[in-house]
Amino acid sequence: MHGFKWTNGTVTGNVVTIKGSYNRITQCAMINYNSGSKWMVLDGLRAKLDHCHFEGKNTVDPTLQIEVRDQTADYHVVEYNHFSRRPPLGVNGGETVRVGYSGQMDNISRTLFQYNLFRECDGENEIISNKSAENLYRYNTFRRSEGQFCFRHGDRNVLYANWFLGEGKAKTGGVRVIGSQNYIINNFFYGLDAANSTGDAVIILQKGETYPSGEVRFNPQINGCVIAYNTISEFTSGRAIDLNNGSRPLSPTGVKVANNVVVDANQSLVANNLTGSELWLGNIFSGTLGVTNPGGISMANPQLESAGSWRIGASSPAIDAGVSGWGSVLAISGLPVDTNVSPGYRRANAHQFQRRWRG
Repeated sequence: MHGFKWTNGTVTGNVVTIKGSYNRITQCAMINYNSGSKWMVLDGLRAKLDHCHFEGKNTVDPTLQIEVRDQTADYHVVEYNHFSRRPPLGVNGGETVRVGYSGQMDNISRTLFQYNLFRECDGENEIISNKSAENLYRYNTFRRSEGQFCFRHGDRNVLYANWFLGEGKAKTGGVRVIGSQNYIINNFFYGLDAANSTGDAVIILQKGETYPSGEVRFNPQINGCVIAYNTISEFTSGRAIDLNNGSRPLSPTGVKVANNVVVDANQSLVANNLTGSELWLGNIFSGTLGVTNPGGISMANPQLESAGSWRIGASSPAIDAGVSGWGSVLAISGLPVDTNVSPGYRRANAHQFQRRWRG
């Protein structure tokens, strides 16, 4: 499918559903097509959605839905698309992208989601809602979008090298995690209104609870989460990191926080509810920590500077300062996960952000 445009339609149901295998949808646009439910549904294997524009959806249901029906990996590719100007819906169901459903949380998708731009996507508190397993989200940019990226359901996913930019807008958030063995690696968070998105921090791990066998685990306990090599700077409210959020009974376990740079002059950096079981390694924080230092956090100025984008300065203590001991990035079969993260990775991290911003 190439070069189609949909606008001002009157259909019921989903606007476009792609079934079968090896289909491509490219250079298409959906603009203000505010009837029906979902705009684009990928339901099959190895579809590619690229160089498309989606703007102005104000009705219930996601702009893009990916069905994940079983344990057969889908291997969809969603890349170089522009998702724009989704106004607040006011109720649940306003995600811009949803990958799976709650009942599909254990199904393996292995979707590659890369180089997409989200601009003013305000439909609800979940901009992208991941509800399946083994997906890779990399090199995407979120600008002035109310809400968060949410690992709502599903395990063994990777969020790598994405930009989250608040740009002075209220309710802009970072990442919220509910599933297990999810990886938040090498992302850049700047100017986010963390306290007014869901939760109270730029990166949030939520408490969970147990469920009888066979039931959908709506809020399962987190077992294993890696937060490494991220940069969090100048959030306008809330905290940078909350590792034990909410009132449910089961705190996250197996949490590793390694080699992150966190800077803010006005807000406390870490929520004061740590369990003491978290592993902290090689982090450099600047500002008011907010908790007794658990070890693994150096209080120092990382010398972030603006040079087309943000990077660490020539004499920053963060250069080549990453340490090992936290493990490695999860490899996902058939997906191009960058697992070559070494202790000296910090310098590459900063320069990569600079190149991507200028591009």
